[in-house]
Amino acid sequence: QEEIQLISTQASQEASLRRQINSLDEQWRKIDLITKPYKEGDVNVLDEIDDVFAALDDSLATINTILGSRFVKPLRAEAEGWKKTLFTLNQVIEEWVTCQRQWIYLENIFKGPDIKRQLPTESQKFEKVDNFFKNLMAKTKKAPNALKTLKLHANLLEQLKANNELLDEIQKKLEDYLEKKRGDFPRFYFLSNDELLEILANSQNLEVIQQNLKTCFDNIYRLEIEEDSQAVKSMYSGEGEKVPFNKKPSARGQVETWLNSVQEAMRESLLKYMKQGFTDFTNLGSGDRKEWIKTHFGQIVATVSQIVWCSSTEAFINDSEQNPDSLSEWYNVNVDQLKQLTELVRGQLSPIQRKIIVALVTTDVHARDIVGSLRDANVLSTSEFLWQQQLRYYFESDKGKEECIIRQVNSVMTYGYEYMGATSRLVITPLTDRCWITITGAINIKLGANPAGPAGTGKTESTKDLAKAIGMQCIVFNCSDQVDYKMMGRLFSGLSQQG
Repeated sequence: QEEIQLISTQASQEASLRRQINSLDEQWRKIDLITKPYKEGDVNVLDEIDDVFAALDDSLATINTILGSRFVKPLRAEAEGWKKTLFTLNQVIEEWVTCQRQWIYLENIFKGPDIKRQLPTESQKFEKVDNFFKNLMAKTKKAPNALKTLKLHANLLEQLKANNELLDEIQKKLEDYLEKKRGDFPRFYFLSNDELLEILANSQNLEVIQQNLKTCFDNIYRLEIEEDSQAVKSMYSGEGEKVPFNKKPSARGQVETWLNSVQEAMRESLLKYMKQGFTDFTNLGSGDRKEWIKTHFGQIVATVSQIVWCSSTEAFINDSEQNPDSLSEWYNVNVDQLKQLTELVRGQLSPIQRKIIVALVTTDVHARDIVGSLRDANVLSTSEFLWQQQLRYYFESDKGKEECIIRQVNSVMTYGYEYMGATSRLVITPLTDRCWITITGAINIKLGANPAGPAGTGKTESTKDLAKAIGMQCIVFNCSDQVDYKMMGRLFSGLSQQG
């Protein structure tokens, strides 16, 4: 009776295992690889792949349970066959998804004629992968069953691995190519690979490059380019201020080359307009500056006003030994100038002129407060710390050419001539001043500075406003999980090469 019981139990268990294997077989006859059209073209790509992975996980767990049973002996060969098939299918789909992801990314890049021309070898390699992937997807669309796909394509796993290796090679060469372009125009280091590739893939399409200018420059939103000669005549800020170039660079040839020329032209033009603005202001004599403000660009008005205020303040400080009321007189002049600006703001102005004057009022109010504190502290020398701690602007000869030089305590910097447009300015508080002294001191000894404090207290905005004050481009980026050592390396490379 015990023997009969044993045989009965074994038969029941074997029958149960057989039912499980048959159930697997039935399940996988119905599991298809779902595809969807890619970009309204004739190519399809895999979709809803998570369902297939979930089914694979369940089926592999079932097979492992079957193989773990002590009654599996008569069905072992079949169960192991299933395990091998499912394991291979799992690997195939993982490689397939990797291949598809890289194909989608690179397909966008290599469809541009410019990239094909500049990377001919990689373009040919991609064509091979492209043909393989399109054929595979076309066959999968016709016969979507997952297991049949595996049987129809002999060595599919090896083929996918080989193509993925090719795609990795292409990706590496593409990275090297982008690195070279970034070396030629360091501002490209601050763009993501996708943004840079969009520019390079459309290097002959000036409209696309115009749309990406604001990612390369602080406030150049558009360039005016002559249609026939491709000469770049002027730059436009986000506010709509138009600044003509002193020398017209040409928008022909490699995009990184002519963007370098635009950068040079921007700096040269701003320096020229600054010198002109300074000359015009000094020729005003004691006349008011209303007309001068209206006839000059925002950045020129802001910077030249600072240069003139700085030299005048130093003259009044030096005069205070002979004339004790010297700084009081200069304070009254500052108050009168603010009254003039108030009158001007109330009059008829264009939107850009209004923005220029509002920014000037902000800096002039701070200038008045500084003069007030110098007067109250009875400062008699320009070497006293109360004056030295201010951000001071001078026109000086540097290496044989006249430049705008900025000083603060021990720091000496050359103005950056980055075009800012008719930008707004922050109200400057004593904390802002202390923050700026730290940052300029750090820059002077070639170190970084790290403003610390609670969220929302103005650390970023204070740093951005200092960048505006010294005419430098300011890049703001947020740390996240996506920031890896490569991205940090790119940012530091850009900083060290661009300045």
